[in-house]
Amino acid sequence: MLTFPSSFRSSWDVSRALHHLALWSGGRGSTVWIPQFASLRNHVREISRTPAGSRVKRLSRQMSVWSESAELAASLHPRDASVLYGAALEEAQALLELGYPRSEGLSFVTRIPPPGENTRRTPKQMQSALHHLGGDFALFKTMLRSADRFDPRLKAVFSVWPEESYGESLERIGISFPGQTVPAVVSVSRELRGYALLVIYDLAARLRAAEGIQMSAASFSEFAAPDSEEV
Repeated sequence: MLTFPSSFRSSWDVSRALHHLALWSGGRGSTVWIPQFASLRNHVREISRTPAGSRVKRLSRQMSVWSESAELAASLHPRDASVLYGAALEEAQALLELGYPRSEGLSFVTRIPPPGENTRRTPKQMQSALHHLGGDFALFKTMLRSADRFDPRLKAVFSVWPEESYGESLERIGISFPGQTVPAVVSVSRELRGYALLVIYDLAARLRAAEGIQMSAASFSEFAAPDSEEV
C-alpha cells in the first residue's frame, strides 16, 4: 500500500487534507458525504451517557452541533466535515472499543477534480502519470473533454479505519500521524489510478503551501512508484 506523501503531525493535519480536497474539487459550495452519520451520532450519544463518555468528548462536542432533524446520511460543508473527521481519527480506538461496529465503517466521501477542470497540471502531465501508473485512457480522455464532477470514479473516500473488504477497483493510500492507534486510509478509483495519484501528490503540495505540513516524498515518482524509474 502506498503512503500519503505528507508528514502529518496530528489528526488535525490529516483533516486538512479532506478540507482542501473537497474545496479543490467542488469549490466553496462543495459538501462531504458521511454515510454513517446517523449511526455515529447514535453511538456517540450512548457512549456519552456512560462513565466512558470522556473518551469521545471531541466527537460528542461536534455531533451536538447538528439537530435531530439532520439527515440519516449527512452532507456537510468541508469545514464542518473536516473537524468531525479529525475528531473521529483522534477517538477511533475508543469508538471501536466502546461498541461502534468496525464492519460498518466510518467514511468521509469527497471527490478528486475532473481532469478537464484540473488547472494545476497540463493534459500531457496527467496523461504521463496515467501511462506510467495505470488507468483507463478512454475514460480519461472523455473526462478531459467533458467534466462530470459527480462521476463515481472521481470519488475519494477518507476512511477512519480500513474497511474489511475492498474491491480491486479501489486504490488504498495509507494515512498516519503521531500517536495514531487505528490505521486510516484514503481510497481512489484504479480506473484513473495514475491521475488520481497525481492529484493526491498535488494535494500534499497544497498542504505544504497552505498549512505548513511538510511532504514526505521528494518527488511524485518517490510517492507513486518508489521502486520504478522517474515518472
